[in-house]
This record gives sequence, structure tokens and C-alpha cells, in this order.
Amino acid sequence: MNRKMRNIILLVIAVVSIGLQSCELSPREIELAAHDSKLAITAMLSPGDTTANILFNVSIGILDTLEKYEGGFLENQKLTLHTPDAGPVNGYISKDIDDYKEWETSRKYRIWKFDYNDFKVGATYELEASADNYQPITAKTTVPSTPNVIDVKITAREPVNGQYFVRDKFDIVIKDDPDERNFYKINAIPISLTEFPYLNPYIFYRNANDPIDLSALDERIIVISDDEFNGQEYTIVLYGEIRGQRDNYRQIDFSLVSITEQEYRREIALERSGDDNPFAEPVIYNSNIENGYGVFSISSPPYREAVDLE
Repeated sequence: MNRKMRNIILLVIAVVSIGLQSCELSPREIELAAHDSKLAITAMLSPGDTTANILFNVSIGILDTLEKYEGGFLENQKLTLHTPDAGPVNGYISKDIDDYKEWETSRKYRIWKFDYNDFKVGATYELEASADNYQPITAKTTVPSTPNVIDVKITAREPVNGQYFVRDKFDIVIKDDPDERNFYKINAIPISLTEFPYLNPYIFYRNANDPIDLSALDERIIVISDDEFNGQEYTIVLYGEIRGQRDNYRQIDFSLVSITEQEYRREIALERSGDDNPFAEPVIYNSNIENGYGVFSISSPPYREAVDLE
């Protein structure tokens, strides 16, 4: 960060601090409404994915204690996926609370799965869940079509001015469907040339370089909407950053999927919730669960290609 930019930031902080100190606020007592606990589901699934985990819990108020949930949140849980080809498919607990290690006590929750992942494009699926002492919940979602990708070009960019992290350029040409609003999610992982494969995917940004180290001005891209190019053949330009030596890979495992609006909004909310900016607006999580909370979504089959790094 250069000296001029640092001075600007310090000046802004000083102005805000003086403004806060000059305001005399009388003490206020805030009373929060009682929380109405409901069943909560997080199920963002993909065709062919056998590793997808489903969270099936109950919502808890901000001031509620977790004491009463020790040993399990819910009793007699039941989770059912209604499919157009295989009928109802029962979910099952793939990892129970007792299966966690001792050091994982802060993350104890039951993880659910279905022995079904043959999701059909254009088909509608319904999720149904119930547990003792709570109102049953339901949700529906329709599988979007695979993105129409025309071309993918990935250009290696060399470090300049002592840069440690380098962002490769991604030019993704797609033909967007004009008949509906579309949302996309990109993933790219280097294909290693060594016996130690890469596990970390690219992190995508709008900017070719970070304008200010770890700055809010550096827009990270998690998901993409077609608001700017609806119905057009359009080139999405992104810059992907990854750690590692350039000599260790020359190809990229690239994939692009269409996602539902519910999944798009949830991904945006999750990204904003991790923002350390104290002046950021509160994050409001969306839900498509009837009588409950959470998101049920199924993405499209992926467009996937091994792309040479140019």
C-alpha cells in the first residue's frame, strides 16, 4: 500500500472517530422479540455429486443457550426427497453427533444424505422434513439447464513489481438463455504435473491486481448473474488467483454450472457475512423453505473442460 493511500485511509478513520465522539447518545435498552424456533435445512445439491452434505437442524435465537441441545438438536427426524422418476427417497444420517472427534465439539451436528443424485434438467424436486415438536417443512426447486459455453481461454500473467500472488486471466464466452434470468457458478482447479496434486481452487476477482492489500475495493467473485448480458453471447472476464509455482501445472480443470436464484442469493449472503468491514450493512439470509428456514437448491449438470494455460 503506498503512502498516499495509507494517509487517505488514516484521514477517513480519524474523521469517523471524531464524528462518533461528538455524538452524545443516551443509554438505550433494546428488547429483542422472542425467537420462534423452526426446522432449518441447508441442501444445495448437484447432479452426480455423492459427497453433498445436508444440514437438518432447528433455528436458535441470538440470545438462546445451546445447553438444551446437547446430545442432539432434534428427535425423530425424517427427511424425504420426492423425485419425478424414483418416487420418494428417504434421507439418512451419514455422520452423527457421536462420530465427531473430541476436538470437534463446537461443530457437532448431524449430516444427512440421499442415495439419489440423478437430477434431471427441467425437473422439479420437493424436499420434506419433520421432527418431534416442530411443524413439518417443505421446499421445491427446479434444475436449471447446463450453461451454453462457447469458449474458455486462460492466460497466464507473470508477476510484476515483486508481486507474490498472480492473477491469471479467464475469458469465458457463453450464450445466455434469453427466456429466463440465469445465475452461474465457476470453479477452476490446476491440474498438477507432480505427484502432489493441487487441492485449492482459484479465487476469482474483477480486478487484474489487488488495488489495496486485503481491501474492500477488491471485489471477489463467487457467483455471477446475467443482469448485464441477458440473452447475449457474452465474454465474462475474471482474474483467478492461486498460490503455487507456475511450473507445477499447465492445465486447468474448469467447470461452470447454472444455479438457482436461491443458491445465488445464499452464496452472496455467505460472502458478505465474512466481511470484516464494520460499516457493512447487516446480512439477511434468504429462504425458500415453507414454514421453516434455509435453502433447498439443485444446480445444473456442469460444463467441464481441461483448459490449457496459455
